Amino acid sequence: MTPPRQCGVCGEHRPIVVRAGDGKPDTCERCYRNLGDCVTCGRHRDGSVLDGRFYCATCYPGTQSPCAICGHTKRVKANWPLGPVCATCRQRRGRAPAPCGHCGTTRVLVGRDDRGTDICGPCAGHPSLDFTCRRCGHPGDIYADGCCTRCVVAERLAELFDRGDGTVAPRLQPLLKVLKSANPWSVLNWLRRNTSTLLAEFAARPDALTHATLDALPQDQVTRFTRATLVVAGVLPDRHEQFAQLRLWADNTLRELPPRQQRILRPFAEWDVLRAARRRTARGRYTENAAAGDRAEIRAAIMFLTWLDDHDLQLHDVTSAHLERWLELHPTRAKALRAFLCWTHARHLTVKLTTTSPGRWLPSQFLTDDEHYQQLRRCLTERPCPWTYASPAPSSGSTHCRAPASSNSPVASSTATASTPTSRSPSTRYCCHHR
Repeated sequence: MTPPRQCGVCGEHRPIVVRAGDGKPDTCERCYRNLGDCVTCGRHRDGSVLDGRFYCATCYPGTQSPCAICGHTKRVKANWPLGPVCATCRQRRGRAPAPCGHCGTTRVLVGRDDRGTDICGPCAGHPSLDFTCRRCGHPGDIYADGCCTRCVVAERLAELFDRGDGTVAPRLQPLLKVLKSANPWSVLNWLRRNTSTLLAEFAARPDALTHATLDALPQDQVTRFTRATLVVAGVLPDRHEQFAQLRLWADNTLRELPPRQQRILRPFAEWDVLRAARRRTARGRYTENAAAGDRAEIRAAIMFLTWLDDHDLQLHDVTSAHLERWLELHPTRAKALRAFLCWTHARHLTVKLTTTSPGRWLPSQFLTDDEHYQQLRRCLTERPCPWTYASPAPSSGSTHCRAPASSNSPVASSTATASTPTSRSPSTRYCCHHR
C-alpha cells in the first residue's frame, strides 16, 4: 500500500493499493475491494472466490491448527520455527519484541529451543525472520516494505503535508510534530478515513485553516477529531466546543424549518436557550449533558409547532386540552417543552397552560387477590376503620384509600407504597420556568 494520493477511480485522496499500469489508473483500497454476498454468513462484504463460491474475509476457509503460542485452534496466520501461529498471537508478538533467550538481542521471538525458551529467528536457524526495520533498525512492528509503523507514518505524513517543494508550511509543523509523536497505529487508522483528504486540502491552503472552515464541513467524527487534534497541536485556538457545537447545530436545524416556525423558534433559541448557555459557558459550567438538554428543548419546541400545523392550530389558540393531547403522544417531552411554553407565556404568545402530571413513583409492591379481599373485609367490618381516605384530587373524581402512618402490617405497607403518588401535586404549571 502506497502513501495517500488521488485515486484514479473515485478521485479521492486515499492510500493506493494498486499502482497505475496496463491502462489502469491508481486504485485506492475502497475501489479495489472485491465485494459480494458471502455463502457462509450471507453478508455483503469484502472477500474472494474459492472453487466458484464467494467467501468474505472472515468466513474464508483456511487451515486451522492449534496455535503454538496460545494453544487455541484457530486459522493459521504464519508458520514460524516454533510452529503454526494464529493472527492474534502473530500481531501481539510482532509488536512486542523481547530479549532472545540465547543471544540476548531484542528481536521478535519466532523460535523455541529444546528447553522451551523463546528465541529469535537467527538463533533458530532462520536469519530471514529478523523483523528489523530496514530504515531505523527498530526490532519488530513491521508494517510495509520492511519498514516499521513509525517510519511508514513519517513517510506518509511528509508526502501529505508537502507543499510541492519538499517543505511543510510553518503553520502545520506543530501538527506534524504531534502526529509523529502519537501512537503510529492510531495515526494510520486515522489517515485511512477521509482525514487524509481534509489534511491535504489544508496543506495546500494553510491560511484557510480556521474554525469557520471546519464549521462549514459536515460535523461527523472525522471533523470533530481533526478539530481536536489541531487544537491540541496549537494550530487552532481553543474554544468551548460544547457551546460552539450547540450554536452550529441550532443554526443548521432552524434553517430547514418553514418560515412561520422560524419566526418563533429563532428568537426562542437565540434569546432563551443560547443566551442561558452562553452565561453558563462564561462561568465554566456548561457540560455535554447541559448541551444535550438544550438541544432537547429546541427539538421539543419544533415537534410541538409541527403538531400545531398538522392540526391547523395557531399558537395563541393553544389550550391546556391541546397540551394534554400532545403530551399523550410525547410523554417523555414534557420537561423539554416546559422551557418553550414558559417563554411563549412570558411574551403573551400563549395563555397560562396547566396539565395534570402523574405521580413520579411507580408501585413496587403489589397485593395478591387474597390480601386485597382481606383488606376490603377490614374496611367493612372493623370499627373504627383501619384506613383513612384521601380527598378527591381537584382534577379527578376518584377517592384513594391510604394506610395510617403507624401501621406496620404487610398489607398496610404494600398499600402505602402503591398509593404514594397520590400525595404529589396532580398538576404542573408551564409558566413558572426561569433560567
